[in-house]
Amino acid sequence: MRVAIVGASGFIGVSLLKALTGTYQCQALSRSRPRLDDGEYDWAPCDLHNLRDLEKSLSGCDVAIYLVHSMLASAGLNQGNFQDFDISLADNFARAARTCGVKRVIYLSGLIPDGKRSTHLESRLEVESLLRTYYPDVTILRAGIIAGSRGSSFSMMYRLSKKLPLMLLPSWTETLSQPVYVDDVVLAIEHCLSQSETSGHTYDLGSEPPLSYETMMKMIGKKVAREPKIVHIDTFSPTLSSLWITLISGAPLELTRPLVGSLKQPMLVRDQHRLKIPGHRFVSFAEALDKIFASKDIESFRPPHAFRSWFRKQSGRQVRSIQRLSLPKGWTADDVAHEYLNWLPRAMRYIISVRVEDNCAYFYINHTRIDLLKLQYSAERSEPTRSLFYIKGGILAHKQKQRGRLEFRQLPHEDSILAAIHDYVPALPWMVYRFSQAIIHGLVMRQFTKHLFSAKAKLPVARKHDRLAAQERPQQTQA
Repeated sequence: MRVAIVGASGFIGVSLLKALTGTYQCQALSRSRPRLDDGEYDWAPCDLHNLRDLEKSLSGCDVAIYLVHSMLASAGLNQGNFQDFDISLADNFARAARTCGVKRVIYLSGLIPDGKRSTHLESRLEVESLLRTYYPDVTILRAGIIAGSRGSSFSMMYRLSKKLPLMLLPSWTETLSQPVYVDDVVLAIEHCLSQSETSGHTYDLGSEPPLSYETMMKMIGKKVAREPKIVHIDTFSPTLSSLWITLISGAPLELTRPLVGSLKQPMLVRDQHRLKIPGHRFVSFAEALDKIFASKDIESFRPPHAFRSWFRKQSGRQVRSIQRLSLPKGWTADDVAHEYLNWLPRAMRYIISVRVEDNCAYFYINHTRIDLLKLQYSAERSEPTRSLFYIKGGILAHKQKQRGRLEFRQLPHEDSILAAIHDYVPALPWMVYRFSQAIIHGLVMRQFTKHLFSAKAKLPVARKHDRLAAQERPQQTQA
């Protein structure tokens, strides 16, 4: 059986690779090579925002294990919120998996509390919903804090406990949680992988007894022989808490902000959904600490994969922009894409115009032949639920780096669409772009959202591509 591990360079991905190599043929999907000293596996360097990359990497795989949660920047400039980035990645993965004939999907999600949920947990829940539309029999494993020397949440607590002689703890640190040891998470995935009857089920993972975050940090403090003095305060907002944790632990603010928001609710296992593995007991947090501190990993502690700014350093001046738009009733992604091309020149009629030649749309300055952007429609890679254009030129696009693309993608689990720009490298100086073209793009997309629901936006009577699609399909080399 060939198993794809999507997000293989992360904390769980590396641990899972160690466990599965030798038993399964493993295909590791990630941008950077997993830090794994031994084990036979195939690594597919893969940009998860790139559908063609995913299709190549998932080809021939029987099962895919999806471990991705998008809370960190993946480009030099990101426009949009992490929920939309998360759902875009999940939809990309699910589309590619279905195209490649992947038979089964296992998703590692988060424990979902009753009542009000943070945006972080709502995003996890939404990804579950989207995956079910593609794979109704998806296996979902829900876990809270995963205890391990490379885990982001555990690393934050470890660094806080080790560095601070005095801790100012807000009320949310008294919230109960059921952490789970990383090896137990890996074993749970292995169990579901080998037991087909787990398909279509959702399981909760967690240890006993439930503990507060304050208790866990005290337990870690004892292990590092530096139990901090505790002062309770009630006025510490989540924003201040995030800034404080970032300052002390070194974790990126993009990571601490959503995590802190999710810690305000109890993260408890539902008894009726608890995963039970015959002959196995999930270790307690105290036992997990013994195992972690007995290993060599904790002695040579280095920042977790999630703490590193590798993506931002590698991506340089690339731009990624994802906005979610409500989809008018009866419309498709293709309808929205062509309406956008028709609407934009009207909305900015005193500045730009558009002309269509062959399979390309040229946006140019009025009364001139100066092309601002050249968009090439990809009939080969487009369909009613996804309309794709490549950014092929114009004075606003970098001449040497033309992997940029604009796409309109319909989400299957709700009436919405993602309007996204990927891998675009602007020709303008970086700071000029950030404070001019980037801002204008955000404003334009907000106005387009309003236009879609105005009386001026009418559903095309005949759903036929205009001249862009009527041309002969161009040869494409990108996704």
